[in-house]
Amino acid sequence: MGNLPDFAARRAALSPDRLAFTDHETGETWSFARIDNAAARMARALRDRVPRGARVAILCHNRPEFFVALFACQKAEVILAPLNWRQPIAELTPVLESVACTLVLHDDTFADAAAQLGLPLMDLRVPDCTPLPPTPVDEDAPWYVLFTSGTTGLPKAVIQTPRMAMANAMNIAQAMALTPDDRSVNFLPLFHTAGINLFTLPLFLWGGASLVLRKFDAPALVDLVASGAVTQFFGVPAIYQALMQLDLSGVDLARLRGWACGGAALPEATIRFFADRGAPICNGFGMTETGPTGFLIDRTAAVERIGSVGKPQLLTEARLDGVPDGLA
Repeated sequence: MGNLPDFAARRAALSPDRLAFTDHETGETWSFARIDNAAARMARALRDRVPRGARVAILCHNRPEFFVALFACQKAEVILAPLNWRQPIAELTPVLESVACTLVLHDDTFADAAAQLGLPLMDLRVPDCTPLPPTPVDEDAPWYVLFTSGTTGLPKAVIQTPRMAMANAMNIAQAMALTPDDRSVNFLPLFHTAGINLFTLPLFLWGGASLVLRKFDAPALVDLVASGAVTQFFGVPAIYQALMQLDLSGVDLARLRGWACGGAALPEATIRFFADRGAPICNGFGMTETGPTGFLIDRTAAVERIGSVGKPQLLTEARLDGVPDGLA
């Protein structure tokens, strides 16, 4: 067992006044110092409500306060369980029970839904209390869980740890050449690994900023790209295919430093569409269970090697195992 620093506290110490998040809907901005202070106060409130190791659900759309809650759980040593807000209450209840959640965090949009889950509630407003001081973080302790569909039965909870988050950040940062001047856009659901880890959490750790949309909005994304508000972009194939349906004739896609994709095979036509407009997409492979990034293709090979997910990244070990004929 080893220790890592409190992520929000260390980032705030390094660049307190730099921008961490902008709420696209309200225009509200959050510096790293503000995120850390809010998380430390929420952590204190959590400590007053639940014991260390407790599982705390969260039901909300994408918003900076989700990341406040994520870092608060790290500080308070409790485990966050993001819920799929698309699911009805009847489907969420057994998911909550499967990990023995004892509290539900929620935003105003889902206050009524959260109340139907039958657990104590806590909204995402930052409490007025004394901040919990930062302490070293056990790198292998459960930090949050993400639910994957599996092949049968209920969604399966996959444990995410601080070490997984740091490994993913290093894999992504070196592959995409992230810098503190980069800006990403967060719109993929935060109950999936891509919503948290591609690229929002890595960019936070690197001192960059993210613009947070409540959910996917193709025209809004195109406007952000056209305005230069974004320098790094990650989407799944369906996102890229939705963007292709819009008028991109006046949009300089090449002004972004990086385009990346994962989650499913990227069609050749999609790759060529963006590459022809100066935006080669770096295709990759990962899993919720791996944190997620494992493989990512180099920008220079994105068109030459269509269909490839690239090389194992900096902190990835990979092995090919053969199987007898007829069993593959």
